Amino acid sequence: MMPMEPQLSDAIALIPVGVIAVALFAISVELYFRTNAFAQEYTDKVRSLILQANSALSARIQEMVEASKKPTLSTIFPELKDDLAEQRLSEVRRIGAEAADWQKSLASGKFYLRRSAIWLDACAIVLVILVFMVAFEKQLDPVLFLEYAAGAPTVLFIHDILQFRRIQTKLDKAPVP
Repeated sequence: MMPMEPQLSDAIALIPVGVIAVALFAISVELYFRTNAFAQEYTDKVRSLILQANSALSARIQEMVEASKKPTLSTIFPELKDDLAEQRLSEVRRIGAEAADWQKSLASGKFYLRRSAIWLDACAIVLVILVFMVAFEKQLDPVLFLEYAAGAPTVLFIHDILQFRRIQTKLDKAPVP
């Protein structure tokens, strides 16, 4: 009966690690499916922001067209006309970049969320390998293995989740008409 006790205590000690691995896989699946929910939630908002930017862009272009049709009454300060045209062009570029940024934010948010799910899967796989290493009594140090194998995916997971959260906050704070 004695030889069975150490194996039983080792098996019982591995149960929390296994539960954590299963939980990581479950969270990873949830994150992956959250990608579609994120896209559905913010697609209308991004469309509205792009429509707003396109409207502003159209208004600025119309101003430029009408300004070019007006005859100049005075040639005292011709630089003023050039500065005004350059200012309008600059504003057109800014509005166009803003519209592209909203579209990019939606795509980047999906990318970071999916990639964080992959990093979480990598961490779970490392835990599963760790369980098998301990169960089959391999001579590797489990803590060292865990540190080297799961350290990088954990850091990358945290980075991607923080980037996703930054994009989500940016979209939440966007001024929608």
